[in-house]
Amino acid sequence: MNESTMLTIKFLTEIKQIQKDSEGKIAVNVSYKQKILEEVQGLLAGDLDMPTIYSAMERYKNEPVKHVETYNVEEILNYFKIPFTKKQVVYNPDNLMNPQRFYYHQQLQVTPPPPSLVQHKDGSFQASYELEPFYLEMRDCYTVEDLLEYFYSRMNIHERLNVERDKGAMKHLLKSFDLDLILHLIDEAYAQSMDRGVQLPQEPFGIREYLSDAILLYEARKNTCFEGGLNRVIPRTK
Repeated sequence: MNESTMLTIKFLTEIKQIQKDSEGKIAVNVSYKQKILEEVQGLLAGDLDMPTIYSAMERYKNEPVKHVETYNVEEILNYFKIPFTKKQVVYNPDNLMNPQRFYYHQQLQVTPPPPSLVQHKDGSFQASYELEPFYLEMRDCYTVEDLLEYFYSRMNIHERLNVERDKGAMKHLLKSFDLDLILHLIDEAYAQSMDRGVQLPQEPFGIREYLSDAILLYEARKNTCFEGGLNRVIPRTK
């Protein structure tokens, strides 16, 4: 998760004290959440860094008596007389991801590396997750090129002879199917092709025959994440 998303979550949950729903998502109007996110992005694009904004929120949260009810982050900065300049954020039109959405496929998530053990000189061991607590965040950006590269990688296609054609096919699939579902569809096409001993799909439209099973895979993934409490962003603690 990027800095702007982390600060947005902190503001909504710790300053505004907005509760989370049964799925662990912040129960707030989407337009308000988007407004705060865009505000923070503009502040970070200006002359403020994350520690400054984070520290201001902490100070405001711990104020024994608050003399102003804040609606946005700028009011906190004004409260402590912290000067700031906002800049217009230029969004990447090629980004397929929605910053307000949670994605289930690992390609779209950011998590710590797999656990490992570190042996100290005294012979004792320490697990890596003790050094870096678990977090679950979303990638900042994922493009059609990234999606096509994942398809090529999974299907063991080394000679990219029809990149523009395949990119067009991916764009066409995105008109009908969700990005998350397409990634699960690629995985299901690979798994079933290997199980059946048939050739892996060599062009994007070839994965469509596995759609019904991919939907089941996708729903199973969402249920598993829900049961494990992994259906929401878990920000880094530092």
